[in-house]
Amino acid sequence: MYGKKSLTVTLTNLSNNTVCLAPTAILCELKPVEVTAAVVDRLEEKVQDIKRKNIVKELSIDEDNILDSEQKQAFNDLLMKHRIIFSTSGTDIGNCNSIKHQKDLHDERPFKQRHKNSETQE
Repeated sequence: MYGKKSLTVTLTNLSNNTVCLAPTAILCELKPVEVTAAVVDRLEEKVQDIKRKNIVKELSIDEDNILDSEQKQAFNDLLMKHRIIFSTSGTDIGNCNSIKHQKDLHDERPFKQRHKNSETQE
């Protein structure tokens, strides 16, 4: 036994027959559950993907009605295909592996700089 904690168990008899249980009958065994980091990461990725899909759906595309419906759909499909570039919160800076950047610095000493949010402040 892991500890002396009580647990209420509700049993349901789905048959028409009477079932008798001995007072000391073992009905089940409880074991601790371990959640691995990989499972948590996959769940987090799914949540982020759902958030990004919602961001793309909520975008106001072509408010001036310059594009026809085919062009709007093509643009929406393009945004949905590349939705990983959208950040879902202030701490998520987005991710894009399709473009490599090189920054030539005058002084190559490492430095820390706070992320600049691309949203406009009103």
